[in-house]
Amino acid sequence: MAETILFVTASPGKVFGGGKRVFYSLIKGLDRNLFRPVAACSPEGAYAEMLHNAGVELCTLNMDNRYNPFTIYRLAKIMREESVTIVHSQGGGRSNYFAFLAAHLAKVPIKVATVANLVEGWSDVHPLRRLCYVTINRIMEKSADVFICVAHYLCRILVERHGIAPEKVINVPNGIDISRFVCRRRRLDILSELDLPTNKVLVSLIGRMVWEKGVNVFLEAACELSKKVTNIHFLIVGDGPLRGELEQQALDCGLSKICSFVGFQRDIPAILMATDIVALPSFVEGLPMIILEAMASKVPVVASAVGGIPEMIKEGENGFLVPPKDSDSLAKKLLLLVNDKGLRKRMGEAARKDVEESFSETEMIYKTQQVYLDLIKAKGL
Repeated sequence: MAETILFVTASPGKVFGGGKRVFYSLIKGLDRNLFRPVAACSPEGAYAEMLHNAGVELCTLNMDNRYNPFTIYRLAKIMREESVTIVHSQGGGRSNYFAFLAAHLAKVPIKVATVANLVEGWSDVHPLRRLCYVTINRIMEKSADVFICVAHYLCRILVERHGIAPEKVINVPNGIDISRFVCRRRRLDILSELDLPTNKVLVSLIGRMVWEKGVNVFLEAACELSKKVTNIHFLIVGDGPLRGELEQQALDCGLSKICSFVGFQRDIPAILMATDIVALPSFVEGLPMIILEAMASKVPVVASAVGGIPEMIKEGENGFLVPPKDSDSLAKKLLLLVNDKGLRKRMGEAARKDVEESFSETEMIYKTQQVYLDLIKAKGL
């Protein structure tokens, strides 16, 4: 009989980032002879819609209010009604808080947490509030049976700084379905749909419009590049609370004619097919999916050397690394690629090879399932 796993993602429905994309891939790809996936998430947004369309059972629950204790009781009720064996949370902070407290009330035997970033890295939060989050998260960590970390650096921090036993920390890198990134549409058609020029080098930033993605740094670099080359256009894909502020920054920098904001887009393979270079000047990251997707699409990446990104990008081979918050370095590396089509092609080919060898979705699903099976055996279930 298949064991029921409840996947808990407490971030608001309007937020659709790499973490949800990974969970979607995992849930969709599970062996249904072994596991029955159920997802607890916000009732709105692309994540819930995609899971519904994939035939996954949804238990929609508004978890936007982190201070609402009734959410915990409702989640525990779902766990009891669904006879949940494993609860797997993603997103840290709020997700772990709701999932593990509810699992305790419902007496769920196995608790797993995916770690893609660290609460202590949320530098946009007031220090006192961040201290509160860190304290709660450390308490919740004691409840987890296993932590699945998307990058080696996260494993080291959990063991060395958080004091978690090494056997409870497992590295499972994010993976993608490489076959999705063979776009058969014409580049000219994609550019035309987005109202983008067809004779320019397209430099794209794809991500949520939030502080940690460093979009402001990208715009500063774009302003600098616009003074040196004319055959360039900048594309910003995504939405979020800072979009209006960032659009104003682009306007103030004189980028209105060479920088396009196109909001949230579902067809990322098509965007990447039309893109020449991807930039990701993040301040904080785990193992960002957009880099893997760009690599699978043979698009070279210039990204900040933060989090797990150096585990993906080999400097000068399949992309470039730059210091975070350094728009000058970002502009210089982008300029190298803008001016050298051959370099873009060589790096793109190397990137595709690396993602095929090290970041397979099939491997990610297999390793995660093995974590579940080992825990079930260890618990004698």
